[in-house]
Amino acid sequence: MSHQDSLSPKVKNVTVPGGWIFLLAVIFMAIICFLPGLNSFGALDPTDSFFLEVSREMVECHHYITALFNYNDWLDKPTLPFWLIIIAYKLLGVSAWAGRLYAAFSGIILVIATYFFALRMIGRRAAILSAVILCTSPLFLIVGHVALSDEFLSMLFGISMLYIGTALATDKGKVSLFAYVFLGLAILAKGPIALVLALGSIGLYLIVVSDSWNKAKEQLLLLRPLTGMIILLLLCLPYYYCAHVVTSGAFTEQFFLRQNIGRMEGTINHHEPIWFYLPVFLAGYFPWSFYLLSGMPWLKRLFTFRFQLTQRQRFIIFSFCWLLFVAFLFTLVPTRLPTYIVPFSPALAIITAAYLDALIQAKANKTLAINASGMRRAENIMILLPPLLAAFGSLITLGLIIGWQILTGTFLVIIGSTLIIIAVLSLRSFWLLWAQQYTKGMVSVCLVSIFACAILVPSSFQWFYNNRQAMIMRIISVIKERNGSVATLFSPVPSTIFYLHHQVPNIDSLAQLPAFCQAGKMPHFLLASRNCLKIPALEAKNHTIASDGKWYLLSVDGFPWRK
Repeated sequence: MSHQDSLSPKVKNVTVPGGWIFLLAVIFMAIICFLPGLNSFGALDPTDSFFLEVSREMVECHHYITALFNYNDWLDKPTLPFWLIIIAYKLLGVSAWAGRLYAAFSGIILVIATYFFALRMIGRRAAILSAVILCTSPLFLIVGHVALSDEFLSMLFGISMLYIGTALATDKGKVSLFAYVFLGLAILAKGPIALVLALGSIGLYLIVVSDSWNKAKEQLLLLRPLTGMIILLLLCLPYYYCAHVVTSGAFTEQFFLRQNIGRMEGTINHHEPIWFYLPVFLAGYFPWSFYLLSGMPWLKRLFTFRFQLTQRQRFIIFSFCWLLFVAFLFTLVPTRLPTYIVPFSPALAIITAAYLDALIQAKANKTLAINASGMRRAENIMILLPPLLAAFGSLITLGLIIGWQILTGTFLVIIGSTLIIIAVLSLRSFWLLWAQQYTKGMVSVCLVSIFACAILVPSSFQWFYNNRQAMIMRIISVIKERNGSVATLFSPVPSTIFYLHHQVPNIDSLAQLPAFCQAGKMPHFLLASRNCLKIPALEAKNHTIASDGKWYLLSVDGFPWRK
């Protein structure tokens, strides 16, 4: 049997009757995973509320070229993501729900786009699996529920890479110019990092599959690099030049030099250990991260024939180079955040789906069995492990929730019932996979993943808001009732500005506090975290008028205190 037959099932005709039913199913799945619950919780500090507030200030002040925060110029990011939030505000009114819509729709669009490209390149079953995997990857879904720019970047960058990967894999026609349109928009959304990721992924792919410089050159010419460069310049240069001019060069210095180069050098915060992304990957893409790891021997065999691959296999290898370069780059960068690796989500979905599809096809053709020499014992364990972990994890979580009384009332019933159902369905998935019924087993894993993500992700946000963010809302209500002036201590709290609709000064040292107390209307309040108790001069315990564990609202008229 050839390597193509054993590793890559034949791609069926993608125009079979009733194909629209699968598309509608994918769209419906994406909608139920991303849209419900967006309006069930308010602004979340620090980043979700930051994007919501920046956009609100831009609308209020009619200031659209560069961003505003706390009614001052804020030059750390380009404004394309904020423009989308502004459009939602104009159409639907200012609210946390409206501000998150662009991120949720970015996730939905990328799921649909991944399905379409995978349908053409790796077959219908693998395309459906790709959509399910992407839609039910917890990290990807969580980022799609908050008003960050990472989901929007992933959508623009992901569609661009799907166009590029298709052109390189088919090797018959030049790349669609839409690839550069989406890449240009990605640069406008987040900066030059999108271009760095694209060039690195393409370069790695050409190195892997090209057996000569001439072959690599032929592949590179398919991408129409000169035309692409012109499109990128036409799309990106006008905005960045305009931002440079209106800020007298401050935007260029702050955004390009401090933010982009600073993050690469590690001079910006968010320093984490080099192994930081390993647990993020395993948990953020569970259960699919385990299936991707179980497919490594299969992928290794694919690399053995990298100079004589089918169209399908080249697309899979391109996706792996995409995933590998994004993961490698952000692992090397000292500044690390979980959301940085979200742009490789479609690639992970495609590779994992192709592996599971090959596994199902091989079993159907009786070319591979769980105990046969074609599958290693470690691979066997990795396939069975995710549903087992999901079952026991759900039951342990339920026990902790009940034992520690984390949830009560209706919320406990909803989450508890969901965890029990997940445990039961996961055990069924484990049994089906143990019995080598891979088709039924994977269908079961997909269904339980959709069910779990659709219920637990929005519920988790609501729980977090009720237990963490709601305390800020209660303190804000006290400020509104007393109609006083408020400042924050050491670090701004964006949600206070968002709900108070006016500037909230941030005090970096107690030496600035007397000047604040002499300005504005009385009474004067200071919003500080629990750390304020450690500052003797502040005498926080004696001047607290509202507190909810983490946050303290202090009356500071008369500071410094007279003995």
